[in-house]
Amino acid sequence: MELEKVPFSSPASVSLCMASFFRGYMSYAPNSFSFEWLERTPDLEVKCKDFTGQKVVFPTSPELLEAIRDCERINHPNKGGWLPNDWQFSGFLESAAYQALKKVPSTKSAEFDGPLFSTLGESITIQSYPRIKGVRLFYLNDNHWSCIMRDWTCHSEKQVDKKDHIRKSELLAATSIFCRQMNVMTWNPDSNRYKAKPRYKGGLLTATIVTCICAQVRVVQATLNPSEKYPTLTYTLRAIYDLGEEKYDKEAAFTAVQWILSPPDPVVRGAKAK
Repeated sequence: MELEKVPFSSPASVSLCMASFFRGYMSYAPNSFSFEWLERTPDLEVKCKDFTGQKVVFPTSPELLEAIRDCERINHPNKGGWLPNDWQFSGFLESAAYQALKKVPSTKSAEFDGPLFSTLGESITIQSYPRIKGVRLFYLNDNHWSCIMRDWTCHSEKQVDKKDHIRKSELLAATSIFCRQMNVMTWNPDSNRYKAKPRYKGGLLTATIVTCICAQVRVVQATLNPSEKYPTLTYTLRAIYDLGEEKYDKEAAFTAVQWILSPPDPVVRGAKAK
């Protein structure tokens, strides 16, 4: 028998729920979670979708698209004598995004820092090795942020990544972004801790997460509307691209940077994969 969902009293209570989810995902051993398992979450409605077969239309301006297409890092990856190995493409994409933004400063970016973010920015260690790292954040607008993640948890999984799973790194990125989108964090030297000041003004929150794993790039879009009494947390797998040292794909790199700097709107609730 399915348990009845408990209504949320305010966006602030949704924010606390996301922080709780972050800590919960951190504590679980698996590196990825099935859609079925995630959708059994008792606290609020969770929906997971695979939209990797859907055509993507990017809202990229001509100026930004030209800057991405002219990116030297992507067009001449061997300049300087090296191409990243299969695990280092997060830094490669960060460098490419930086070059594009230098020509067309369409958005601001920052390191993962402060409550929840610092955990990702400093790397999460699993079995004595750093496995998950938040590489860079991009503030597209108040309600939509994107990020680059590095995920080394699949070091022994060298096979095609599962399309019916969401990786731990993606779950941690989404829940932490939602918390920070809803709150400004200021450091209080007197109490030696951060203080949260609500800034959420309504509407749908979106996190576009571009994750580099072994020889692949995954794109997940997560959405949440904290103003709803019964909000739905949705994880949508939008794309998986092959991007590695042996088979470098320039078009895949271009597209990954578009997902970072100019992602499309999230899939509308109720839409079905084609």
